[in-house]
Amino acid sequence: MKKFTFSILLSILILQLVSAQAFKKPHQFTISSGAKIENKILTKPSGFLPKLESSIVPVINPSYRSMQGQQLQTGKTAMQVIQMNEEGIPIRFITSNKHPQIQMPDAQYWAEQLPKSLSLPDYAGTAFTLRSEEKDNQGIIHIKYDQTFEGIPVFNGEYFVHIYPDQKVMAHGVVHLPDQYFEAKIDSKEAYNQAQIELEKTGIHFAADNVEHPAFIKLGLQQSRLVYWFNPAKSEWHLVYELDVYPTAMTRYTVLTDAVSGKVVKYYQKHCLLAHADKEHKHETPLNSVPPQGAEVTTAKDLMDVTRSLNVWRDNSTVYLIDGSRPMFKPGSFKLDNPIGAIWTLDAKSTNPNNLKVDQIKSTTNTWAKNAVSAHYNAGIAFEYYTNTHARNSINGIGGSIISVVNVNDESGGGLDNAFWNGQAMFYGNGAQSFMPLARGLDVAGHEMSHGVIESTANLDYEGESGAINESFADVFGVLIDRDDWKVGEDVVRLGEFPSGALRNMSDPHNGAQTNDFGRWQPRHVNEQYKGTADNGGVHINSGIPNYAFYLFVQEMAKTSNEAAAKGVAEKVYYKALSQYLTRSSKFKELRPAVEQACIDLHGNNSAVHNAAKKAFDMVGIGSSGTPGGGGTNYQKDLPVNPGKEFVVCTDDNFDGVYLINLSSGAITQLSQNAVKSKPSVSDDGSEIYYVGDDSKLYGLFYNTSTKLYQEFILDSDPIYRNACISKDGSFLAVLYEQAENKIHVYQFANQKWNTFTLNNPTTGSGVNTSNVKYADFLDFEHSGQYLMYDCLSEFDNGTSTPYEYWDIGFVRVFDLQTKAVGDGHIEKLFGDIPENVSIGNPVFSKNSPYIIAFDYVEAQSSFNTYSLLGANVETGDVGEIAINRDDLGFASYSVNDDFLLYDGVNTSGDISLKYKPLAKSKIASNGNELLFVNGARYGSWFADGKRSLVKTVSLPGLTAVSVSPNPFVDHIVINLESKEALDVNAKIVNAAGEIVKNQNYSMISGSNQFVMNTDDLTSGVYFLSLTTKNGFAGLSLIKSGN
Repeated sequence: MKKFTFSILLSILILQLVSAQAFKKPHQFTISSGAKIENKILTKPSGFLPKLESSIVPVINPSYRSMQGQQLQTGKTAMQVIQMNEEGIPIRFITSNKHPQIQMPDAQYWAEQLPKSLSLPDYAGTAFTLRSEEKDNQGIIHIKYDQTFEGIPVFNGEYFVHIYPDQKVMAHGVVHLPDQYFEAKIDSKEAYNQAQIELEKTGIHFAADNVEHPAFIKLGLQQSRLVYWFNPAKSEWHLVYELDVYPTAMTRYTVLTDAVSGKVVKYYQKHCLLAHADKEHKHETPLNSVPPQGAEVTTAKDLMDVTRSLNVWRDNSTVYLIDGSRPMFKPGSFKLDNPIGAIWTLDAKSTNPNNLKVDQIKSTTNTWAKNAVSAHYNAGIAFEYYTNTHARNSINGIGGSIISVVNVNDESGGGLDNAFWNGQAMFYGNGAQSFMPLARGLDVAGHEMSHGVIESTANLDYEGESGAINESFADVFGVLIDRDDWKVGEDVVRLGEFPSGALRNMSDPHNGAQTNDFGRWQPRHVNEQYKGTADNGGVHINSGIPNYAFYLFVQEMAKTSNEAAAKGVAEKVYYKALSQYLTRSSKFKELRPAVEQACIDLHGNNSAVHNAAKKAFDMVGIGSSGTPGGGGTNYQKDLPVNPGKEFVVCTDDNFDGVYLINLSSGAITQLSQNAVKSKPSVSDDGSEIYYVGDDSKLYGLFYNTSTKLYQEFILDSDPIYRNACISKDGSFLAVLYEQAENKIHVYQFANQKWNTFTLNNPTTGSGVNTSNVKYADFLDFEHSGQYLMYDCLSEFDNGTSTPYEYWDIGFVRVFDLQTKAVGDGHIEKLFGDIPENVSIGNPVFSKNSPYIIAFDYVEAQSSFNTYSLLGANVETGDVGEIAINRDDLGFASYSVNDDFLLYDGVNTSGDISLKYKPLAKSKIASNGNELLFVNGARYGSWFADGKRSLVKTVSLPGLTAVSVSPNPFVDHIVINLESKEALDVNAKIVNAAGEIVKNQNYSMISGSNQFVMNTDDLTSGVYFLSLTTKNGFAGLSLIKSGN
């Protein structure tokens, strides 16, 4: 912050510096930054190490998503912050509506109060301007504000305040703080000129501007405004012209042109395309009590070959597809070429969007084209739905005309395989390869018209997760308008292109297609979410996730009523969420609390409806029950407890030697005389122990099953190491070098290969990360080996000569369980925002709950530091206190049963000792007093020497039992599957190098199935069997023994 934070930096700088340095002492690296380090081939001693039995792989792979840093703070005030952004600004809070002694309207009061409630820096410039205020049927007042800076709007800056009848207030939104003021150097005309040039360069062509067209056909620049916009890729602010540009009637783009340099800094598509049993609908909407002169009713057949009643307009002997019978119609200002408040259908005469020419659809003989009848009729049905169900006055809510255009061709002059809403009208192609005439589908009309409703309410950005929610709500209301099934486009697709018979299926987003066959297949859970940039960041792809949530919401309620009644409840909830709680930039984590709050408003907190919504979002991985927002899986599956004898490995109080404590006998055995630099890391069964010596060499202690003793080996004698961590099953070794670098190096023993993962700090921008990580320190593998948890020191430039530093915790994906390939390095942070003067680190997983961790916490005070050990449930977002008011870091370890936490402490004499505390059932909070474990020891790791599966078994949906025999196998395996339905299953065997060595498809019947796979040609070793059906993936490890 250049201009505004300097005045407060002096008051907090000392605390900020103390926070990072007090947490861990700065490391003195022995290898200069940038020096090349040679990765060595590491080998374990062979012949006496048992192979761990692990890995029945879950259908739902583990996923970690950021919790909110506000949960790290204790103490409550009259205002309770629910969520904060990465800048520490509340994005959701609750409070009361108690005004000061002076009287003023609510809207005025909150416009002045919001900067104080959000603790914004005390400087002139940031303000909130009133956009709208309304009181709903529940007596709730909804006030919406736009954020401005120096009188200029801030892009996507908005805040909503909801005042309830009991004077409780819930407020939420997004606030951004520009760091400097700019003056525009160009005008909007020049900004548009630059936008045209840039779009033309990328192949986006503009229609000729000398072609006559109706007033509703928008071309060129339609709207422009100056806004402050933050570029997350470069972490810098711009003053830009936000331009609403229509290159053609079919295409619409938002373009941001820098108002100082004139350069186009961003642009994205805004037009909404549809694609990436006959039932007569009754007219229940009251028509004008006295139809205007000219309004008539006629009949004609549509594309479904059904005779429809049509509202038309007669002018002398000619009849037009103009519906002037609705209450919104304005007969006093009627013109044939511009009817106000009409439902109006026009003919594009097979022209294309670059040269669009439209004409009236008219008849003197009551002869009508079927596609025109369908478009006109369906527009009327969609209008009636919104009027009857939601009391909405047309698409824009204020009685605007509803316009449909048929017979639109593509740019080459052929049939248009799509339908679209361009912000003004609905356009229908007659299909080509993939579709029949698009006007045929009532849900298509409902979908496209709903885009207009969305634009006039939440106005969700049409990119990324916001765009996916936009598409999802269009699908939701599309299937509610055509409510006889859960499919979208089933009346318009060609079966040769869509074997499932639908464009999308809300009840099964996979839609019978292969995974990642985008255009047919959609994800239905956040762990399948598309992360790329195509399709505006996956707007038509990722909409499958919230689509499935809506379907599950309805099904959950239908358990106690029926689907029709449940849809009636759900549609009210979703319309309220859209119109009153979603913002322009809402992501999945904001969708859930919006829907939950709508449930609470209409049916009460923890009502059956509210609980159904919570369960639905849980099932698709958006948030977790009881926690507004979030995202991520909610699979709290515990592992079986290791059945072996219990031990603790540790070092002494001076870091000299490695010791083993037998908890059965109390015997203490010295395993090594080496001084240690890192906490010893132990495999799940204790057969392997790794550590870095004080000499920076890499050591391993391996259990000899013959001698029943540990034997020490130097795995690498080069003094290049700082820390080492073994995965639970012994497959991977992660190391840190004696070098200041933002990297973690992971070695896979099976193929003797190293992979390096670069650490960064993810931001809220899609695919945008910051590279301000200095180095990592503490490591712990998640149970399946897919993720590596770490802590790291980061810094950012605070405008002074000394950057602000802090420690936090992250998860990096180092391995892909399903493909058995190297991970993509995707990173999630435990907390998306760390409070000022706070650092956290030294994280460890619990032994049996992969969703539970413990970690050290330190908060810098003015004259001292407060240390604590905290626990966290990464699924629910809950944080608990295990040991507080401590004097130093704990470097914790869970007991074998997760009923105790072991950590470094001091005895009554002040000497270094290992302490422990009993844990509550949640495993993230204590349940008793601190106890002494052993004097003169530190760095304790608790383990047992038994065997177990390291990932909880999760059955494939649709299968009730999965087993393979024999295992170990010789020349064949028998795959036994119990299925609830007839399914196709693909079985693959993958070797330790990740190569597919067997690949076979089978067809199952409902009931018991047995398939034999020949394995005689496989060599001895460890393999992996994967089973894939349309419902998901599962697998397990296999061992081929000698012939």
